[in-house]
Amino acid sequence: MKKRKWLIILATLVLCIGMGISQASAAAPYVPQYTTNNNITITQPDGSTSGGNNDITFTWDGTLKTSVAVSGQVANAFITSYCTTMIPTPWKAHDVAVYGPGTYTVKASCAAKAPGCATGTKPITFTVAADEIGVHMLVDWGVGTVAIANKNVDVVNVWKMNSVFGPSTLFTSGCGSNPADKVWGLMSKDPGTGINGYPMVDGSYIGACVNFNMMSAPSNSVRDTAK
Repeated sequence: MKKRKWLIILATLVLCIGMGISQASAAAPYVPQYTTNNNITITQPDGSTSGGNNDITFTWDGTLKTSVAVSGQVANAFITSYCTTMIPTPWKAHDVAVYGPGTYTVKASCAAKAPGCATGTKPITFTVAADEIGVHMLVDWGVGTVAIANKNVDVVNVWKMNSVFGPSTLFTSGCGSNPADKVWGLMSKDPGTGINGYPMVDGSYIGACVNFNMMSAPSNSVRDTAK
């Protein structure tokens, strides 16, 4: 009886230790971010820069998603702006999901919180390298007067770390300013098209690319080197 009791205790300890290891390995490998005066640059299919601003606030808890949710997705970041000077229509980003290395497919026409739904159309596939971070979000253009066609528009960026925005031209003014040669902690890269950003596949601005460029947290390092 005593032997059985000790075996139960031992099994419980092993289980607890295993759970602790599992949780540790899943801990956020990046510093949580809160930065302001970040950039949005909109590029057109011909490569020209058509608008943007420099008052973006970026909040991210430091976690990385490793799969596309079919339903029930919980955002792990927030992107906000109050500027409509250079993007002459109010807009709102929501359902922001930050991804770690891997290849992912998100689908247009899915409802909020369900980027991998079975009924989605016009898939966007993006690959995040080992030294990169990916992000997918939904954007409502023309908040308050927005047509149904411009709600839940899919926007994808793959962020390259500690880089100057290019080959496209950074939008440097509008509700703040940033120099064209600024080194961004997270820079929306060219996916191989010669234009920064992934083209939108839904909404009224199909083919245009929305690029978010973010500064690092005050530690000056996106990666938490202590982990």
